[in-house]
Amino acid sequence: MSPKNKVIEYNDIVKILSKEFPDFKIDEEILDLPYVVAGSFARYLLECYKTKSLDKLKLGLDFVEKLHVHGDNKTKELATMGFLEGIQNVWGNKGVDSELIFNQLGKESKKWWKQLNKFWQAEIKYVGETIDEE
Repeated sequence: MSPKNKVIEYNDIVKILSKEFPDFKIDEEILDLPYVVAGSFARYLLECYKTKSLDKLKLGLDFVEKLHVHGDNKTKELATMGFLEGIQNVWGNKGVDSELIFNQLGKESKKWWKQLNKFWQAEIKYVGETIDEE
């Protein structure tokens, strides 16, 4: 596997995020709380959307896809339950329909996004239950 396709370890996510998104500022007290960082990143992406920084938004969504595709198991879980769910919740709480960005998600992220929607609509018992059908 080339260095670019190296497995992304859960403990490295915040460091990678800081490097790839230097304008995304992470409060020091949450550095060791990846799920909280994911929520902050959802707010960052919302700001990108609102300010029409669509290139940054796309890079952020590509980052989440990279976590889904190249992450270890904990990283993949964080990609869905932290980053994607964070986008859905943060954006919804701010009155912005997160479904507006669905078509910009990568293939794997779309599958998991749909799983989150099915779970919240009580169509499945747990996120991932019907992932092989997506």
